[in-house]
Amino acid sequence: MAKNYYWLRLKEDFFKSIPMKKLRKIAGGEIYTIIYLKMQLLSLRDEGSIYLEGVGDFAEELSLALDEEPENIKVLLQYLESVGLLVYRNPDEIFLTEVPYLIGKETDKAQMMRKLREERKQKLVTDGNNVTESSNNVTNALPDVTFCYTEKEIEKDIEIEKETPPPPHNSFFVSLGRNDHVKLTNEQLYSLISQYGKERIDLIITRLDNYIEDTGKRYQSHYDTIKEWIEEDTRKGGQC
Repeated sequence: MAKNYYWLRLKEDFFKSIPMKKLRKIAGGEIYTIIYLKMQLLSLRDEGSIYLEGVGDFAEELSLALDEEPENIKVLLQYLESVGLLVYRNPDEIFLTEVPYLIGKETDKAQMMRKLREERKQKLVTDGNNVTESSNNVTNALPDVTFCYTEKEIEKDIEIEKETPPPPHNSFFVSLGRNDHVKLTNEQLYSLISQYGKERIDLIITRLDNYIEDTGKRYQSHYDTIKEWIEEDTRKGGQC
């Protein structure tokens, strides 16, 4: 079974965002910012969720897990909750609302194939340079060979990725958009991003959130509404 590697993809404006600017201006804000980043890393495998293991409250357990002072974590938890970056889903689970958008993942097989492609591509380039010295005709043929080979390897890489099931999801709804009007589960959000791309989904969530704010209209399923809007935009030949 393929092993997964996870990483955190920080937004370019992470430190310029209003919540982070306010946090850093608090006494000890630099420490709180580091703890928040460590919490995000801790939650990657569970798509933003951190679970209580029963040896103490969240401040105590996170203190042990992150090697940070409990009092600092208590202050940070209160602040994150106040600005909507953290929600308590139940007594044993907290959820970092930004993390699902920031998860990077790669399987060990994909990593190995990527490295192998790079090594073989470099070898082809090196061999091609050697052949150039003796035959311009052979050199002219090399780019097509390299392209075909690497394309086949990429297709194999994609097949390997498809063999790995998506990470587990839960059925809790997350509030999205500036006004928190759009409600989706992690599974629904993951599905939409996989189908249409994160940038497009971010745009249409903003659009739907603003529309609900302006009109007060209610929808039975925001997931279905988003898909319908995308299909309508596609028929019209545009995007969200």
